[in-house]
Amino acid sequence: MELLQLVTDIIETMGGVIQPLEYALCQALIPDKYAPRFQGRTDLLLAFDYEVAEENAGSEFVTFGSKALDEFIDIAMATPDAASRYVIADRLEIAGAEDKIRKLEGNRWNVRIESKTPMIGQWCVFVFQTRFIAAESFDEIYDVWVNMLTGEVDRALSYEAVFYELRPTAGCPYAPAADLAQAFLAAREEARLLAERSAAKHSDPAHVNSETERIKNYYAELAIEYDRRMARKGVSEERLIELSAKQSMLKIELGRQLHEIRESLIPKPTFHLLHGITYHFPMLRIKCVIEQRAMTEERTYYYEPTTKRFFQEA
Repeated sequence: MELLQLVTDIIETMGGVIQPLEYALCQALIPDKYAPRFQGRTDLLLAFDYEVAEENAGSEFVTFGSKALDEFIDIAMATPDAASRYVIADRLEIAGAEDKIRKLEGNRWNVRIESKTPMIGQWCVFVFQTRFIAAESFDEIYDVWVNMLTGEVDRALSYEAVFYELRPTAGCPYAPAADLAQAFLAAREEARLLAERSAAKHSDPAHVNSETERIKNYYAELAIEYDRRMARKGVSEERLIELSAKQSMLKIELGRQLHEIRESLIPKPTFHLLHGITYHFPMLRIKCVIEQRAMTEERTYYYEPTTKRFFQEA
């Protein structure tokens, strides 16, 4: 449940505590300074499923568009530093737009341009500080770009690819933007994937496997020893029960030892949002009609001249 993980991260960053109670239901304690945002309460019952919320009176239903989630996202975005940058484009024009759009559609359609309108599109950069907890802890910084027009992570952009000013230079209308909470979730998931790859690079699979096999062999030998003791002649019923109970505990202890090996030898990432940057890109909205035989359809594309790419609305 990605939304639950997002809210958990935010509450922990706030300095609060969240504890699962049952499926899709959690108890959260938040610092006093945030109480005014939640009707003066610091003890919150959070439900992440509509039916669970209905069954638990006094719970806050947390979903996209809910007031509770909006408050958490606002807190998360206000905590780090935020900045806006206005991208400079040499020219907001495109030659042969019909042919370029036709290629996007696999040359299956006839394209007729109806209008071209200058617009502003937004890309949000979420900058995460990731701390890896291990025998030797270390930090990494991830800059995750999200195209707010589509709500998807954009791996093609980087700071080096854009030139910008700190103040707007044109008064164009803005293109539609995806929900900020969904964009935050997409960026958080991308950071998780990046951290997963980094953790794999910083761990030694051969060492993990050898330690795992060593522990398994040790407990296998203990199990055999208990079998031998239980097979001896003259062992009392009481002693058999005692040995059987100890042998049963070996599986639990083995699981605990294997868990400790993974925890100590494979770095575990924790995330903190350092700051966010919103880039405002000049774009060209292109409304067109595409036709194929008896089929006709209106479509809207957005052309971004810095990277020379087309996008459709989410």
